[in-house]
This record gives sequence, structure tokens and C-alpha cells, in this order.
Amino acid sequence: MPTDRQYRPPPTGNPVTDVALRQILDHVHDLRNNYGPTNLFAKGSGDPVTVPDGSAKPASGINVQVVLNRPGNWLLTAAVALTITGDNGQIFTLTLAMGSTVQSSHNAQTSSGANAIIMLHQTWQVTSKGGENVRLLIVKDGGAGTSSVNPLNSTLSALWQGPA
Repeated sequence: MPTDRQYRPPPTGNPVTDVALRQILDHVHDLRNNYGPTNLFAKGSGDPVTVPDGSAKPASGINVQVVLNRPGNWLLTAAVALTITGDNGQIFTLTLAMGSTVQSSHNAQTSSGANAIIMLHQTWQVTSKGGENVRLLIVKDGGAGTSSVNPLNSTLSALWQGPA
């Protein structure tokens, strides 16, 4: 059912024609919004997030998230700015969570033999029911360093691919 936008074209003097013209514009607007392509983009916010040790804590959110506003298939692409400090040889794992479900089938992993700044990239294809919050999580397998993610330089984009 179309959403009434309360738009009123100039009156024609015929109430039936006036309502029809308004409804036509509402339907065109709905078709464009519901069936055309759409994409979403989020840039992180806040202070750097320390990467937790996976043996002690669950993965930590890195303040980068989007809400999938339509049901259907989505292509999600992440770019995460990771600063490795004192965690040489540890494996860092980037995952995606849809609501409370972690998408563990596809992860991005990296490791470095020395302190480094790395851009970690990963792409996921997911099916959404619409209105789901999608966020990025990161964890390391061990180590006592102070590695962190800079959310201000991390992004998540979502491209709607069509109905499921």
C-alpha cells in the first residue's frame, strides 16, 4: 500500500482527478523506493577500540554498523583500520554480526611479525528480512599487546542486490 506523502498537485477543480493525480505520484515514489537499487554506507565513530584476546573475551564491536532497510540479498563490504602493537604473530579475525547472529562462515584474518598498521578488507553476501542491524566485530587469538582498531578510518558499505 502506498505511503500518503500529502503532496497536492495544483487543483484541477475535479476532486476525483485531484485524488488520482496525487495517488499516481505516491505510487511512482513507492515503486522507486521499494524496487530500485539502493546502497548504504557507514563510517565508524568514537575512540580507538582495543582488540580483545579471544581466549578471554568475545569479539568486540568496533563502532561501525548499518541497518539493512529492505528485505532481500545484500552485498556487504568492510574496510577496517587495524593498528597492531605488541601482538606480533597473533591472528586477528574480523567478523560480521546480523542482529545477534555472528556470520562465522566468512572471516577476514591477518597476522604481522612486527608492529604495523593494516587495512583489513572483507566482503559478505547475506539475506536479510529487513530492518536488521549489521555490525563489525574483531578479536585476536592471544597476546598481551595493545592492538586497536581506528573506527574513524573504518567503513562498512551495503549494496542491495534484489529480493531473496
